[in-house]
Amino acid sequence: MPHVITRKAKPPRILIISPIFAPTADSEAFCGGKMALGLLKRHCEVAVITMSPFNEYMRRKDMSEYWDLLKSYIYEACPIPKTNKLSAILRALKYRTVADTRWISSVISQAQLLHVTNRFDVVYSRSLPMCAHMAGYSVSRFLGIPWIANTNDPWDWHLFPHLKKKTSVIMEVNSNQWLRRTVSNADLITYPSDRLWKFHETLSGIPHRAEVLAHIGYGQQGQPDPEVFTIVHAGVLNFGWGLFRSPHPFLQALKIVQSIIPEADQKFRVLFIGSEDSHMRDLVRDYELTNIVKCTGRVSYEESLQYISSAHVCLLLEMEMKEGIYLPSKLADYIASGKPVIAVSPKTGVVDDLSRHGGICRVDSGDPKAISEIIVKHYTAYKFKHLESYAPPKDLKMKFDEENIISVFLDFVGRVLRQGRFAETKHSQAEYPRDEFYDRKSEMSLNNLDRD
Repeated sequence: MPHVITRKAKPPRILIISPIFAPTADSEAFCGGKMALGLLKRHCEVAVITMSPFNEYMRRKDMSEYWDLLKSYIYEACPIPKTNKLSAILRALKYRTVADTRWISSVISQAQLLHVTNRFDVVYSRSLPMCAHMAGYSVSRFLGIPWIANTNDPWDWHLFPHLKKKTSVIMEVNSNQWLRRTVSNADLITYPSDRLWKFHETLSGIPHRAEVLAHIGYGQQGQPDPEVFTIVHAGVLNFGWGLFRSPHPFLQALKIVQSIIPEADQKFRVLFIGSEDSHMRDLVRDYELTNIVKCTGRVSYEESLQYISSAHVCLLLEMEMKEGIYLPSKLADYIASGKPVIAVSPKTGVVDDLSRHGGICRVDSGDPKAISEIIVKHYTAYKFKHLESYAPPKDLKMKFDEENIISVFLDFVGRVLRQGRFAETKHSQAEYPRDEFYDRKSEMSLNNLDRD
């Protein structure tokens, strides 16, 4: 029988380790922020240890009011000061990594201080980046509490399909070791989709028990302009390093629609929410779609939800790949907002799986004609006032409902706590044996060396 946290039961105290966290303007930061807010609404005691901003990207702040509620629960861990090479070597040996050792040491110190005043029940690490799990592993052992590890994307940058970013061989080997260590030692692994779970089983070579925990979707109430059929795409297109969601097929399809619907220039509006680059501007101009396609530039997360609420239909663009392993966080917001979704997405993948519920019309990226037919179908439904027949059904909306997801997560926490520390509920660990507990005295000695 699944564990249920009742009103009489004391809510768990959860230490969240999330290097990139709200209000940093990043989709992973938003996902973590929504989880923390959901837990606070359920009266859980939460503390979040994050990474102090060290580059321009992490210094970009999202000004949505949602994150104001989290300020008093966030603790930025600054890397401990650099010392000498001997200390660096000792930290590398202690934490079994060649990177982020000074930050991990700082996280452990912060966690110990917070734990003294009010003991945590569980540590919950979230990536990217995967150093969250290196810290989660060590904190779990220092504090003697269970560890839940959540992975929303491929484990590390060098394992992303189609990514052109390069790292050193030493870093890759060490990262791969940590993937195997994490799936072998965490009390529970969670992924946003079963396809990403199986992807990591293939990468690690270790079949492991895990649970699927979708992203929380946020939606706002709003009324689309009844006179203009509006399609909204939220999120960035170009991530750099070869990761690019091409708008080409959709714009080609829109050009076909423009040629067969005379009133398209007046009655159609397509809004791309997020940073606009010169490539996108050139494409819109070359396709002669400037009357239809508009780009807003960067907006806050809260403003992006307002734009979504003003849409008749939402657009999802995914990268071309053999299998779609990602659950796009903006899809959760589209569904939570109750909007029909046109998904230009891999034929096999997470989005295609979800489309079987209804509410999502998936089409291949290499088929602009098929995309145009989907657009026309939705426009016709809009004209004849039955677009709601394409809206997401209740069972699909429940998959991204905050209350539902938090309840499921608390069930996981309850099960982990009930099973006890490092309960052997997963598969046999013969391929990658579970690490022994650290010797506390030797750890304390090395801690003193860290602070030399």
